[in-house]
Amino acid sequence: ARQTLVSELGLEPGPELQELQQAILGHDEALRGPESPVRRRRRRWVALVATAIGSALVAVALAAFALRDGDAAGSTEVAGEGTVVGIDVESGDVVRRIPAGRTPSALAVGDGALWLVDADARTVLRIVPSSRVIETLATGATPTDIAFGAGSVWVANGQPLPDTQFIGPVATAVARLDPTTRTERTSVGLARKGGSTSNLVDNHLAVSDTALWAIAPDFSVVRADATTGAITATNRSVPAAAVATGDAGVWVLGVDGSVVRLDERSGRIVRRAAIEPGSVGSIAVGPNAAWVTTPGDGKLWRIGAGRAESVGATQLTPGIGDLAVTPTAIWVANPIAGTLTTVDPETTRVIREVDLDGIPRSLAIDGDTLWATLIPDPVSMVAPQQLGVATFGPNVCEPPVAGKTGPADFLITSDLPLQGGFRASATQMASAIAFALRERDFRAGRFRVAYQSCDDSLARTGLYDEAKCASNARAYGENPDVIGVVGTYNSACAVAAVPELNRSPNGPLAMVSPLNTFVGLTRHGPGIDPSLPAALYPTGVRNFARVFPTDDLEGAALALLARDRGRTRVFVLDDGDPGYGALQATTFETAARRVGLDVAGRASWNPRAAEFTELARRVAGSGASAVFVGGLIDTNAGRVLRDLRGRLPESVDLLGPAGLAPVPILMKKSKGAARGMYLSLSGLLPASLPPAAARWSARFETTQPGALDPASVYAAQATEVLLDAIARSDGTRRSVLEELFRTRVVDGLLGNFRFDANGDISESPMTIVQIRRGGSDNRVQSIEGALFVRVVRPSPDLVTTED
Repeated sequence: ARQTLVSELGLEPGPELQELQQAILGHDEALRGPESPVRRRRRRWVALVATAIGSALVAVALAAFALRDGDAAGSTEVAGEGTVVGIDVESGDVVRRIPAGRTPSALAVGDGALWLVDADARTVLRIVPSSRVIETLATGATPTDIAFGAGSVWVANGQPLPDTQFIGPVATAVARLDPTTRTERTSVGLARKGGSTSNLVDNHLAVSDTALWAIAPDFSVVRADATTGAITATNRSVPAAAVATGDAGVWVLGVDGSVVRLDERSGRIVRRAAIEPGSVGSIAVGPNAAWVTTPGDGKLWRIGAGRAESVGATQLTPGIGDLAVTPTAIWVANPIAGTLTTVDPETTRVIREVDLDGIPRSLAIDGDTLWATLIPDPVSMVAPQQLGVATFGPNVCEPPVAGKTGPADFLITSDLPLQGGFRASATQMASAIAFALRERDFRAGRFRVAYQSCDDSLARTGLYDEAKCASNARAYGENPDVIGVVGTYNSACAVAAVPELNRSPNGPLAMVSPLNTFVGLTRHGPGIDPSLPAALYPTGVRNFARVFPTDDLEGAALALLARDRGRTRVFVLDDGDPGYGALQATTFETAARRVGLDVAGRASWNPRAAEFTELARRVAGSGASAVFVGGLIDTNAGRVLRDLRGRLPESVDLLGPAGLAPVPILMKKSKGAARGMYLSLSGLLPASLPPAAARWSARFETTQPGALDPASVYAAQATEVLLDAIARSDGTRRSVLEELFRTRVVDGLLGNFRFDANGDISESPMTIVQIRRGGSDNRVQSIEGALFVRVVRPSPDLVTTED
């Protein structure tokens, strides 16, 4: 539109309009005041008074207004808003689009209304499509899931749990709401038992005719009477990831790939099946089968409801998530690709695919209409003339910052989790990126650059969101003004983002990561999916580099430590999680054998077990002088350490990866058994950083209200590497990538280093600490109570496998 106005009609927005847009992007306080007449006319607010009646769930923000509604051809939705779309189940056409808050996620249908959770606003929305009315209900907790059934609305209320690694909201209760008055009638408590904790939230509620089925924080499945709310059964025999009900009964999907049918009265297992182990997604139930998605490999599984074994899979696209069942079709959402796929339930053939131009999160069937919540992709906005580059709207990104020497030539973005448990660290990292740019006057050689900090997390979970990571990356790649990305914080986010950046229409876009440690982003390794890393680079061009070591070297560093301490015989334990615990154990075992250690045994523990005395007895009987414990505090590693210390001599070393932090929580959960344990941490602690980092930190600390997070140094170094590559380039994305892989840093914030052909940094220091006491600092990865032992620089050859 801007190109048409300027190039064809000769119309350019005037200075006043440009200044107004910049003020809006910067949240200028001067713009606050009475609501404008235009805004009042557009929204047509209608006052509504609500009275809260003795309820823990209070409609503190209850408003009704006319929805901006439209059909597929003429929607009046506002860019950057979330929507709920209605799709005709026969034709597959989008027939309705209704604005639905900021980040609509979980969705349910009932009593003539749509009920959904706004993941970032932390509210519940009630939308009546027929009357075009919406209500917003806020709770005293964070709503994480929603369901409708037995004449009621059921809302899972989440809150952070004490003494857990995961500090996002976990559902600890389910509120039953009257759909007419929207007041709470009863609440069902979800207890946590044992040492394992779930950080999953999707598809945790389902309702049959007489009962609510909910997943508790300890992965158990709770059955509650739909009228009284009384818990009548609890099933802990499957580590539940999702639950669903339908004509074929009550079904549960386990994180271990188990799929079970429960008796509707007793909650006992009456049918058991299994799918291939790996990532699990959602489950839905049809007339004669349960249907399951596995996002990692993109498979749709059918598990027959009959007695005979009947399990089959249909290959779809990786990234698939929620699904819904009609008599004639299975609807599957792919939030990574932004599509809906329809599959014939009889032949399992794909019928059609619908591109939704956004992130579909949750599906629900209402008669002839399939409803889907849709989170918008980041919106590119034409910047004022003085900024010079197109930036992104406030639905995902913060206002851009730039120098004062003239319009920018390019935009650099960062992609970090600015909500939830990593917020404090990520926010300081974003400040460090901006600080590094300011010290260079927002210049990369002859080029002027602007910077925009963008968010890849959700408030509902307090974690990065893979679909949002992919969506952000698509938007960066499609904006020709973006020349590079600093990010991500979480490796799984990078796995989702890198392919999108790699296939962007303007050429592969460079990403430099400050903290990503997953080996498969750059090379093969023990336990890594053999399709990685090739699958992340569909063009065949590498566009990812990192200034942080890979986490497989944590195990290698501990193997070297054990050897140097004379521990010649080791036992390897893991929590069975192929994505972390088992992967860390495999890299340790590989390195241990290569440095000449005798591996006495390998075993996995069940995170939901009450005790591990038999496992400890086995380890003690092996004669091992060191034991590697690969897992997390939230997978019950604390109890494992307690039982090991109860059986092993004091001379036996306990070894573990960075996933066992925060140290204070580990000490508390292990009842002090972690004392004396050695942990390996990727990277350097502040005291070990080179002199250049100390000088930079002294300057940066004056701009920060709190203590310096060492992650900020890595963020600044990633920024400087990217700026140097841009400065040496000819201004094209291809040239920036070429220069990035030619990087040679001398006396940098991380010392002297380069990147290899894979994008890995040549210097891979691992810091070894020993736990001496507990503490009170429960922040993510806090090592309060641990003392520095040494820095180890293991060779990648200790863990690398052949291509």
